[in-house]
Parts: sequence; structure tokens; C-alpha cells
Amino acid sequence: MKRIWFFIITGLLAFCAAGSRGTVSSLDRAMVSAVGIDTSDKGYKVTLQIFRPDSAGTDTQLDPAKANIFVVSEAAATVEEAMNRCEDRLGEFLFIGHNQLTVIGEGVELSRPEQLLASLYKSKESYLGARVAYSESAEKLLSAELSEGIVAAQSVVSIIERHCENSSSVSCDLLRAMDAGRDTVVMPLLRTVSSKGEETVSAEGAAMFTDGIHRCDLDAQECSAAALLTNECSRAVLDYETEDGLSSVTVKGLRCRRAIAEEGGRLSCRFTVEGEIQEDQSTPPAGERESLVGQCEDELEQRCSRLIGLIYEQEADPIELTELISSRFPGVWYGCGEDFAEALKLTDISVKAKISVREG
Repeated sequence: MKRIWFFIITGLLAFCAAGSRGTVSSLDRAMVSAVGIDTSDKGYKVTLQIFRPDSAGTDTQLDPAKANIFVVSEAAATVEEAMNRCEDRLGEFLFIGHNQLTVIGEGVELSRPEQLLASLYKSKESYLGARVAYSESAEKLLSAELSEGIVAAQSVVSIIERHCENSSSVSCDLLRAMDAGRDTVVMPLLRTVSSKGEETVSAEGAAMFTDGIHRCDLDAQECSAAALLTNECSRAVLDYETEDGLSSVTVKGLRCRRAIAEEGGRLSCRFTVEGEIQEDQSTPPAGERESLVGQCEDELEQRCSRLIGLIYEQEADPIELTELISSRFPGVWYGCGEDFAEALKLTDISVKAKISVREG
């Protein structure tokens, strides 16, 4: 009986040992926290921000007072090959599951994102919710020495989230970026800015891609309009003129109602933005509220009109018009060859703001 148990245990140990030969120890993994993609004379240049939780306080070239990360860059004909070169240079396997941010550099096309971003989404370890942003130079941004030390991905993600919450930018993740080849995709615009002698990162504004090409940038107000018209914005801080000068008020509960109708062979798309101002000590007297409401409505309509003008100019769709037209009027959509630019020629877009003051 003892011999039987001996052979069983020996066999199990041998099986486990054989199965573990292909595994990779966490000590042999390089944890990628951010990826930057730029163009280069070889094709692409990939910059990886590597997180090392055990680096602080050790006898290494890293400064323990700064973030526990370092940056490595390599160029090659494809992004995947450049990442492999980074892996060879590090002498460690890349762990992409920790990636929180992907930065697209100037000149990089997203017309075939399934090839460009294959290394970031094909692995079972990939995090498809990782933020995607645009910058003039991904390498420069990820390697920047900022006031708080080397810029860490988590810090930049937090900055992006704050701007998106304030509707001064537009959120984009890896899954959304995968649609850039066929849909309009808008992503945060990252810049390094100087303030009082120190450098930091700003995510105000956004870069708009159509057909995978970076067409133009949206400013903070145009981002706010895009968020309003897609119901991604529930509040806005607006300035208004009073007898004593400029003041500001917060409009809450913002929501957008969308309606589309066919009239005389054309489509009429109407957006109605509604919201309310909570009465408090900062609210002007009853006699001045009509002026306040009128100014707030004008400001919201002007922001949206600027964005709509850009939609016609760039033949882009940052407000999900394609879905509205194709679902409500499929005959018109298919008649245009499923081409948004052709459908846009038949569509009139208007925006009306309705703001009220809530008492109490």
C-alpha cells in the first residue's frame, strides 16, 4: 500500500513540475503601466513606462523620492516588433495587463487599429478599459520630468478623469479606439504645460479622428458640447453678466432629448438641452433671473453651434448621429451607401437650450 501511494505522489509531482516549465515568474515580468506610439524613420517608435514596485529604497539608478518607474524606447517596422525589442532589451517578459494608458503620437494613423494596437488587446492579460489619449510626442510626454518626478500613468489617468468629469475633455478607452478605422473617435489631448516654473500635464481639449486620421482638435467648450449632446454631461459652470460685473452659475441636471424627422426629402435632427439652476444665495434677484436664464441658454447653444459647424466642416460624427439616422431612417442610411458624409448632406441639425430656476 505504501508503494502505491509513493508512486501516486511521485507521479503527481512529476506532472506538476512538467506543467510549470512554461510558466513565467512574476520576477521575470516587466509591468507595463503606459505605452506610447510615435512614428519614426523605421516605422514606429514604442515607448514603455515600466513599473517596478520594488525599486524604491534599493541600490539602483532610480531616485527613491520619485515614482518607481523607468522608460524604455525602441523603433521598428511594426508596433509589435518594437515591443519585442523592448522586451529583449529589458531581458524580461512584458506584462501588459497592468497597462493603464496608451498615448498616440502625432502622425500615427488609426485607419487599421486592429493591426496597430494588436499587442495591446490580443493578450488574455490585456485591460481593454485602459485610457487612450493623443499627444504631439508620446515619447516626450511619457519621459517628461515633471514637478512630481517622472510622470506616472496613474497620475495622468487621474488628470484625464478630472477633465472628463468637468466636460473639458472626452473619455476614450482601448475598446473605443478600436473603432477609429470606421467611426469618428475623440480622445483626450495631452500636453505638458509650465506653471510657476514647474511642468505638469493638461488633458483639456480633445483630438478628433475620422477614418483613422487626426483631423482637428476640439477645445474645452467643444468637448463640453459633445458631452452635452451625447448625455455624458450633467452639469456645467457658465459665466453671465450682471450690473456688478461678471459672475458664474452652475446649471445642474443637464439632459439632452434627441428627435429626428424626415421633411421634404431631408432629415431634421433637433437636440433639446434642458437643465436647471438651483436657487441659493448666489442666485440673482427675481427681476434679474430672466437675463440669467437667457444668457445661460445662449451660451449652451453657442457651444453646441460651434461643434455642429465643425461636424459639417470635417464630416465627422462625435455626437452619434450615425446611430440615430441608421436606426430611425434605415432607408435613407442605406440609400447614402452607409456613408456618413453623404447622410450629413441631407441632415439639418439644430440645438435649443431650455434652462429654468428651481426655487428652494
